Amino acid sequence: MKTSFIYRNPYIYNLLMRLLYRKNYKARFKSVSEEIPKGAEVLDVCCGDCKLYTLALKGKVSYVGVDINPSFIENARKLSIKVLSLDVRNDALPYSDYVVMQASLYQFIPQHKQIVDKLLSSASRKVIICEPVRNLSDSNNPVISFIARYLANPGTGHKLDRFTEETFCSFFRDNYNEIIEKFKFIPGKRELMVILNAGKE
Repeated sequence: MKTSFIYRNPYIYNLLMRLLYRKNYKARFKSVSEEIPKGAEVLDVCCGDCKLYTLALKGKVSYVGVDINPSFIENARKLSIKVLSLDVRNDALPYSDYVVMQASLYQFIPQHKQIVDKLLSSASRKVIICEPVRNLSDSNNPVISFIARYLANPGTGHKLDRFTEETFCSFFRDNYNEIIEKFKFIPGKRELMVILNAGKE
């Protein structure tokens, strides 16, 4: 499986994410954690380096990560974090109270509705999706723009499409308006969160 260099090593990936998000790096995960009650079961789809768990959910919830990238999966297992090697496009997902996806929905455009439907079918309570809407690929810094556009292949191919605030909100309002609980900006306002009520409690 071919991946971009930033996805070949979780430490390189983590360093880059810290550099890009700077002071709001940890807030990305804490904002999600605030929406999940203690003791809940959480499925983290496209979990990457599992920082949602280690920085915000550890000791609070029952956590399972899902990813396609072997290097991330191997690293998580070394840390005794439960992670499953699955391709969300084709494989069935485990059932969980809360299903989370951070900064990964754009990877599935134009089939992103099928992915959201799949997340909803796997959640008994809520689906939480966070997505960049002020994108690094549009940065005035040519190095950052290049990295974001052409070196962001986790193993499923390069994706050039990105969401804006308008297209993100419109997509969810057009397709899931009745189950939207709220939209919420992550500190720094680079990422926008939507919470969907799965309605199976």
